[in-house]
Amino acid sequence: MKKIIAFVTALALAFSAMISVPPVKAASSNTASNLTYKEVAGGFYFVGYEDVKLEKGKSYAYTINYKANVVNENGKVISGQNANYGLFEPHSSGAPVNTAIVNAQNGSDVAAPGNDTFEHKIAFTAKEDGVADIGVYLFPGSVLQTTPDATLIWLSASVNGGEVPSSNTAPVINASDKEIQVGDKFDPKADVTATDKEDGDLTSKIAVTKNEVDTSKAGVYDVSYSVTDSGNLTTTKAIKVTVKENPVNTAPTIQAEDRTIGLNANFDPLENVTATDKEDGDLTSKIVVTQNEVDSSKAGSYKVSYKVTDSAGLSAEKTITVTVLATENEAPVINATDKTIKVGDKFDPKADVTATDKEDGDLTSKIEVVKNEVDASKAGSYKVTYRVIDSAGIMTEKTITVTVKDGTIDLVINGDATISGKISNDSKAENTAGKQAVQTKSDAKKMPKTGDTTMIWLVLAGALLVTGASIAIYRRQSAHK
Repeated sequence: MKKIIAFVTALALAFSAMISVPPVKAASSNTASNLTYKEVAGGFYFVGYEDVKLEKGKSYAYTINYKANVVNENGKVISGQNANYGLFEPHSSGAPVNTAIVNAQNGSDVAAPGNDTFEHKIAFTAKEDGVADIGVYLFPGSVLQTTPDATLIWLSASVNGGEVPSSNTAPVINASDKEIQVGDKFDPKADVTATDKEDGDLTSKIAVTKNEVDTSKAGVYDVSYSVTDSGNLTTTKAIKVTVKENPVNTAPTIQAEDRTIGLNANFDPLENVTATDKEDGDLTSKIVVTQNEVDSSKAGSYKVSYKVTDSAGLSAEKTITVTVLATENEAPVINATDKTIKVGDKFDPKADVTATDKEDGDLTSKIEVVKNEVDASKAGSYKVTYRVIDSAGIMTEKTITVTVKDGTIDLVINGDATISGKISNDSKAENTAGKQAVQTKSDAKKMPKTGDTTMIWLVLAGALLVTGASIAIYRRQSAHK
């Protein structure tokens, strides 16, 4: 009777388990699944998501729960049930997923009394694109031999989770197209930076994934960069590097002429020597005197050589002849005298200034104004200094004084009287044209001198004419009344 009751009970339990928790694999859309074993000999079941597509840089999180039946319905203890959880290669019967895709998240559990309920949370970011099964493999463990088909080994198993919406922003690579010349050095990381909202400066993390640049040949080349932030988000960027042919560089030019100097004259080899370059411009300061044989204490011909090099390494050289005369050269003469001008006058320091030289003749065009203190807006005395150098290198200087006076003028009225007045140059001053103080040097109204009969008769005749005209006018006025 007991055997019949046990058999009937076992059949009821098995039938109930098969209806409530069917032993099937979870579909990839599954959010929770429970599984009960019916046939456990040599078999196992997977509960979870299958063929999950993992995208590089995206994050995922899953919760895996399962519970073992360590005490069966007859009060017997069942132990040794095994479970492997984590990420597995699809359809591999439990092989962990390749760590190149995601870091290991797998583990194992063994059920026993007091240790029958398990929960695991796994979270990861895909390092590469891939596919995985995510969940738990449940193994049979121990089975009661009396009723193997009816023993409930695992009470439940569930898997929940999926892709986690990311708040992480991808890093930014700052790189732009470049142009260089053939033969230039090229550093692919020069002026290339990377920043990330969460991580900050990621420049040191930049990887050059492609660099085709050949600086020995003109052309357009590709350079690619990649950087990954701490959240495994990766940014790539590609630029173009154009290698151009070098333009044809022209050599510089030295401007220097043969010279003649007098005996014992001072000689400066760089005087009036210049250098220019099409690409670099003025190179006068770069001139080097490579040879200077000149001995001005002895008459003769001497060589002076110069060299200059431009920024591209091209050089120019020139040699001139310096002739030292047998006699000393006379110094040139500057012809300039002191001057007086009025406030407000224009002043040309070279006006009426000339220079001559016994050997060179007219040197007026060579005159330099080395000092000019003149301020024509204010009265005062000022200095002006001139300098001239002849072909023998002998220099003459001369200084004159320029006096600037206030604008006072003398107006001559006749031989006996003058009017003098001060004229203001200030346009803002009051109009004083009719208010000038007049000072007479002699009385302009004085009578003619005694004995000057011609003048007396002229005066008398004028008086008579005035008197006669007055009487005539008076009579006419009386007649009309």
